[in-house]
Amino acid sequence: MKKQIQILIIALSVIVAFVMVADAQGGWRPLESGTDTYLFDVAFANDSIGIAIGSGTTIVRTIDGGQNWTLNFLDLEALNYSADMAEGGRGAIIIGGAIARTIDAGVTWNLIIDEIGGYFDIEFLDNNIAGAVGCNAISIPRLTLSTDGWSTYSDTAFYIEHEGNWHSGSFRGIGYADSNNICMAGIALDIASDMGAIVRSTDGGGSWSTVYWNWHLLLDIDFPSPATGYAVGTEGFIVKTTDGGANWDSLRSGVEVILWSLSLIDDMTGIVVGEGGKIIGTTDGGQTWISQESGTSVALRGVEMLSPNVAYVAGDSGTILYTENGGWPSEDCDYAVGDINGDGSANGIDVTYGVRYFKGGSAPPDSCDCPPLAFPFYAAGDVNGDCVFNGIDITYYVAYLKRLQPVLRYCADCPPLGYITNKIIKTIKRGDE
Repeated sequence: MKKQIQILIIALSVIVAFVMVADAQGGWRPLESGTDTYLFDVAFANDSIGIAIGSGTTIVRTIDGGQNWTLNFLDLEALNYSADMAEGGRGAIIIGGAIARTIDAGVTWNLIIDEIGGYFDIEFLDNNIAGAVGCNAISIPRLTLSTDGWSTYSDTAFYIEHEGNWHSGSFRGIGYADSNNICMAGIALDIASDMGAIVRSTDGGGSWSTVYWNWHLLLDIDFPSPATGYAVGTEGFIVKTTDGGANWDSLRSGVEVILWSLSLIDDMTGIVVGEGGKIIGTTDGGQTWISQESGTSVALRGVEMLSPNVAYVAGDSGTILYTENGGWPSEDCDYAVGDINGDGSANGIDVTYGVRYFKGGSAPPDSCDCPPLAFPFYAAGDVNGDCVFNGIDITYYVAYLKRLQPVLRYCADCPPLGYITNKIIKTIKRGDE
């Protein structure tokens, strides 16, 4: 009896370890960026081509959806704060008080503005309409607009008005509801306390009015549609509009850290990132925000959603994270670990079946879609837990059958239904023998 109890305790310890791995993995995976510098933003032109930018005028670029990144530098003494890319190869980044433009999806960059002051955000509405925001050398909030993809631009600076008083400060984010309706979120400097503000234009940037004022500083803004927009800031603050930016209401984020950036793919679905590795997501239009496991504690400063499932995050220490399921933990897959031939059990016949498959025979009957790969992932055959089905698994399987390995292991991204219970039974049964 004592032997059974000891074996059960060991089995439960193994299970807890596997569960912790699965939880820590969550729905986000780290990508190798090739740099350990601060990364402030990430932007993609399409599903494959993207850039991340950071301190030391660092640019890393990918052409394969983030699997590989190439390191590049701009010859400027400033920090890269923001980036955005449009279809057709156009894109732009801000470097301190400068703006650089690309027309070949980030292969080359040309400096188009280089002035004293600073920009903090840049945004494309489409291939032509774009804007950048920040402040000038004397802390007057600044806006630069283009209607031809940054071939030409217009520049303006103005104080933020509130109740008859005019405030210096800086705009930290720009969001386009459409070509006429534009909102900027930022920080208004005040003698008593700095304040968060949102200003709005309904004539394409010709005139502006302050539509929101709060003691939470606002750091980014995004419009997934002409009516709906969100802004984020300090102490977990999130506000939302449903009328194109005319009115804003606060939402409960459930966190109290600085929220640096957000990206919404539609009115209902979005991701917000911030200090301490914090990622929160919503699928109900911001009514609820649920924390997602990022696997890191560094500050996360930029996020880009390409679809309800695919998103990238950039942060300190060269961090780039990637998800193909919206950042949510993968759902369990209906398979049995080691059941390569699909007969409901795991035994030596499965090894034979697996060997035949690698020699050109029939594929295993079930292919689980997690983790998403460019080729089918036959989860039942992955018995060593490395999230790949290959010849190493056959070797591991044989070692298991010879009692040289204690358990068949599953991919932490792809936990099978009911396997934890099966593992307890199987381990105890082996001990009784």
